[in-house]
Amino acid sequence: MYSQQGLKSSDLPEIMATVKTGHYHVACTRVFEMTHASCGVAKGEGIGEGESVTHPNQYAVRSMELWKNKTGGEPMTE
Repeated sequence: MYSQQGLKSSDLPEIMATVKTGHYHVACTRVFEMTHASCGVAKGEGIGEGESVTHPNQYAVRSMELWKNKTGGEPMTE
């Protein structure tokens, strides 16, 4: 499941280490960066300009913006 989203098993230790230390926003931001790499998001960029994910709606809104930019406005099918 995760591999379809752009995550590799080698990514999981980094994510889980941040979760175990209670830095959930950092873990969520890294997942966002990894799963949106195909849209040009690089490590350290967060959801834009280095901003971390602090609310699930931020994640969703930015994800939809990137999808629209990538596809020219095609609706998400998954």
